[in-house]
Amino acid sequence: MKTNYIFSLALGLLSLLLCPAMHAQQLTLEACREAALQHNVKIQKQLLEVENAELQRKEAFTKFFPSVSGLGGFVQFDKPQVEMDMSALVGAPVLLEMLKNGVVGAINAQMPIFVGGQIVNGNRLAKVGYQIKQLQMLQTQNEVCLTAEQYYWQVVSLQQKLITLQAQQQQLEAIVQDAQNAVEAGLSNRNDLLQAQLYQNKVASGIISLQGYLDVSKLVLAQYCGFWSPDDSLFDASSLLIDQQIMSDAAVQHPGELLVDHAAALPNTPEYALAQEGVRATQLQYKMEVGSHLPTVAVGGSYSYTNLMRNNFGFGDNHKRTALAFATVSVPITDWWGGSYAMRRKKNAVRSAEYDRQEASQLLIVRMQSAFTSLCTAHQQIGIARKSIEQANENLRLEKDYYEAGTSTMSNLLKAQSSVQEAQDAFTDAWIDYQQKRLEYLQATGR
Repeated sequence: MKTNYIFSLALGLLSLLLCPAMHAQQLTLEACREAALQHNVKIQKQLLEVENAELQRKEAFTKFFPSVSGLGGFVQFDKPQVEMDMSALVGAPVLLEMLKNGVVGAINAQMPIFVGGQIVNGNRLAKVGYQIKQLQMLQTQNEVCLTAEQYYWQVVSLQQKLITLQAQQQQLEAIVQDAQNAVEAGLSNRNDLLQAQLYQNKVASGIISLQGYLDVSKLVLAQYCGFWSPDDSLFDASSLLIDQQIMSDAAVQHPGELLVDHAAALPNTPEYALAQEGVRATQLQYKMEVGSHLPTVAVGGSYSYTNLMRNNFGFGDNHKRTALAFATVSVPITDWWGGSYAMRRKKNAVRSAEYDRQEASQLLIVRMQSAFTSLCTAHQQIGIARKSIEQANENLRLEKDYYEAGTSTMSNLLKAQSSVQEAQDAFTDAWIDYQQKRLEYLQATGR
């Protein structure tokens, strides 16, 4: 038995070392944000988009250098394609055969000198595309942080409401016990006791439901932040803990402390920067369209090698080597007819992008003002909720005194008890709504 006990103890310690996911893990809001920014799928996919934009920028840079191409081939026919009887020329029976088999090779190099600015503007456009992807990454990070906070505060909300219900359950135990004693002493009828017990059952049922919702919410938070994956069969949602004292007054700032000049904050937002980059992109596309209809100049060189002749004379060189240098000038003539319409379309696209930027600026300022108004409203709701808690607690105290004095009913006492719970829950909702509105305002103003 002693050996079995030691073996079981060792096995238990080993399981604790190998299964850290089972340990209680204290979560903070900042830890959830950082984990989500590192592990969330949206972030990982956006990182690939940024990498692709960087690769495209590097690809565009290679257009500044000469393009080099090589060609090689082998020819094999069933019989010579050219046959010449040379007997009359050389005084002997000689047959000249050509193009039966042989090899061909060539290498070409071409350097663009002027292509209407398409290479330069193409590189600039690729750089703008990279900057756009970086701004979109910032937008994705804001979205992920906001969602992670929403999941976090959802857990906090359910946890605080569960604490409220558990405290109410303890108070109800005292009320039920007092009612039981009163019935046994003949001072009260059994109806009061039954009302208290029914309400006690209702609270117990609410605790069970809230605990289930809380575990699911923790699981959602863990998945979103990367603390858990479906492959982790040992994960226990109840191991994720959040400080029960997180709802402190220090975490509530007056909206005036967060207020900034909305017009001045406009350039700090990724949405406004994206609108600006959109204008730059359309301007470069217009320049590239113009450049595609301008003359192009290029220089290059070529070196080729051929060996397609079969020589039966036994002398001479059957190999042919050729070097070539060239310069080309291409002038589009009829393309200007259709190209003029294409350039006008691109010009209109630039104007449209400028209109989009103007509208985006206005809508962003509206968004900032709306977010600040919502923040102020949420802050005021916290003050009202605090007063409601004080009033509900005072009402419950009076109802207890009235009930004990026999001037009130059990129904009124239970209603007062329920009002306390509702006031506590309303305060929790108001406090968490303020935290979410605060983040939305900070993000709206580019912070």
